[in-house]
Amino acid sequence: MGPSWRIFCSSKKKKNYTVHMPIVVISKIHGYTQKGILVPNVYFGKGDLLKWHYESRFLWKTVGRKLAFEERDKRIFWRGAILNLNQGCELDRGNFERLEAASLTVKYPRLFDIRCHHSCSIHNYSLPYRTSKNKECYASWQKNMKVHATTINLSTVPNAIRLVQDDEYRDDSYFANYRGVLSLPGKISDGYSKSLNKYWGLGAVVFIWQHEYVEFYYPQLIPGKTHLILNSTNALDQASLILNRSSTVDTLIQGALNTAKSVVCASCLALYLKDFFISMRKHFRMDLVFDNAAALNKVFQQSQINCHKDFVELFIADGPIKKHNHLKMRTLPPAASCKALLRDYFKLS
Repeated sequence: MGPSWRIFCSSKKKKNYTVHMPIVVISKIHGYTQKGILVPNVYFGKGDLLKWHYESRFLWKTVGRKLAFEERDKRIFWRGAILNLNQGCELDRGNFERLEAASLTVKYPRLFDIRCHHSCSIHNYSLPYRTSKNKECYASWQKNMKVHATTINLSTVPNAIRLVQDDEYRDDSYFANYRGVLSLPGKISDGYSKSLNKYWGLGAVVFIWQHEYVEFYYPQLIPGKTHLILNSTNALDQASLILNRSSTVDTLIQGALNTAKSVVCASCLALYLKDFFISMRKHFRMDLVFDNAAALNKVFQQSQINCHKDFVELFIADGPIKKHNHLKMRTLPPAASCKALLRDYFKLS
C-alpha cells in the first residue's frame, strides 16, 4: 500500500438490483450480536476529520487544562434534552433513563448537576402507555430497571421539570468546570449519544449510564480505567469517588485522555475507516472484480450503473492529519462516465 489509498464507493442502492453486503451502522442498540459492521458516528467534527482534528486537540490541550481537578465543581454534570415522544416505551426509553438520571439532581444536589437545557418535557411514567404492548414494555422496565421513587415522583408532580431545568446554553468549555461528566443514552430509542465524542478530552472523570448500545471503539473502553458505569443503584457511591483526588481519579482522567488521543483522534478514525474498507475488500474478494477491467466493466453494464450519479470517490492518506486532503469524499464530475472511470482506475490508454 502506498502513501495514500483511493477507492470508489456506491453512493446509493439501485432499485433494479440487490447488493448482498452487510449493512454499515454507527451503533447497535442491543449490543454486538445485532447485525451490521460498526463504523465511527458522523458527529466527529460533523463528518469533517480535519475539523475534528483541530477541535479535539483544542479540547484536550486547552479546554481540559483550564482548571485543575481540585478547582472544579465536585458534581457530575450533564445537559441535554428530555423529550416526551409518547410513541411507545421503546422509543421513549432513552428519555426515561435521562429522567431517571436527572432525578438524582433532586435527590443528591451536592453530587449531581444533571439538567435539561432545551426540549424539556416529561411523560408521566407512573402511568402505563395506552396499548397493551406498551403496558407490557413499561411493566418490564419497572421489574428490570428497579426504578427508584424519586423518578416516579418527578414525573407525576406538576411542573416538576423546573426542578431539573437550565435555561442557559452551556458550551463544551463549560463542561470542563466539573470533575465528572455524564454520558446518557440518546433521546430516541435509547441509542448512543454524540456528546461522548468530546468528553474524553475534557480532563474530567467520564461517567457512562449503564446501557446495552455499543459503538465501534467500545471494546477499548475499560470500566475503572477509562470511565465509570453509573446507574440509579450505584450513583451515590460512584459520585462520591470524585469528591477527593485519589489514584483512582488520576487513573480515570488519564484513561479518558488516552482515549481522546489514541482511540477517537482524527487520524485514528481515518485509519479505522481505511482498515474497514481493506477488510471488506479482502473478505468479499472484491479484487476478483475491482482488479479486473473486463469484469468490472461487465458489472457496470449488467447493473446499468450511472458512474457519475451512483459513485463517490474516497481518498485516505497515510500519516497524521495535517491538511484538508487527508481524507475527502467527493461525487464524481459529470464527465466521469463508467468508461472514463475504468480508464482512470486501470490507467488504460
